[in-house]
Amino acid sequence: MISGKRVRLRPVSQADYAWLYETATSPEAGVRWRYRGATPSPESFMGSLWESVLCQYVVESQETREPQGLVVAYGHSSRGMHAYVAVLASPDAVGSGRALEGAFLLLDHVFSTWNLGKVYLEVPGFNLSQFGSLTGLGFVEEARLRDHEWHDGKMWDHFTFALYRSSWNEMAAKFGPVIGVRTQTSS
Repeated sequence: MISGKRVRLRPVSQADYAWLYETATSPEAGVRWRYRGATPSPESFMGSLWESVLCQYVVESQETREPQGLVVAYGHSSRGMHAYVAVLASPDAVGSGRALEGAFLLLDHVFSTWNLGKVYLEVPGFNLSQFGSLTGLGFVEEARLRDHEWHDGKMWDHFTFALYRSSWNEMAAKFGPVIGVRTQTSS
């Protein structure tokens, strides 16, 4: 287990599959996640759940042990020394900060476990407000695909943000004690 102050990360198990499918296809979260509102068959969902995954964990409440979300590191490139991260918050956890705490724990884990220079986060423009100010947290906008994705009656830009190891070290030193993240990740 990887533990913070309010949440912990635990490996995904078969017992989580129904909850993950329900969350990933829910009207509240489904349009913001990988499937963008589509409802894949349960078999298709299971086939894609582990595709190119480096590690993924259920974000679980320390107090109730109820799932709050899923955090994933995927698309790892040892040559490029990078990976992608994704966060899925359960509808009842949106706005609580618990999924964000889980994301911080995941970032600490990937930067301390693998020799990564940076991690990427891809965000469609309509989902940007869910993440607050990424640049204020040390993320750098590395790419913007203009008018890339249709949602809710209009075209939206698609953003790729990067968090460099050095920025993570600064962010972990600043916010780590608040959420229980270790603050000593080597550069």
